Amino acid sequence: PIFLRDIFNSSEIPNDKRKGLNRSRYNNPEVDKLLNDALVAPDRAKALELYTAAQEIITREVPMVPLWYRANVMVARKRVGNIKVSASGDWDFVRSLTVSL
Repeated sequence: PIFLRDIFNSSEIPNDKRKGLNRSRYNNPEVDKLLNDALVAPDRAKALELYTAAQEIITREVPMVPLWYRANVMVARKRVGNIKVSASGDWDFVRSLTVSL
């Protein structure tokens, strides 16, 4: 939920030192209100309702398209060894793989 606010809220948030995270300059007053209301919602069910409504609008408007994501998934046969996948997503580990015949 905080990720939605950080990335898509264009309004000023009192006492919030994290400014400038809305790099796409997305601006939708309805989304701002939903996210700000969710932040101070009296219960989790209400917050979920508000975050869901905001996410539906954001999804429809597609203000940004992520071009990178972590995909640290490794599928291998038992005969492939020395698999040490880096958390950075780097594929350098392939150089040290071993294969038993």
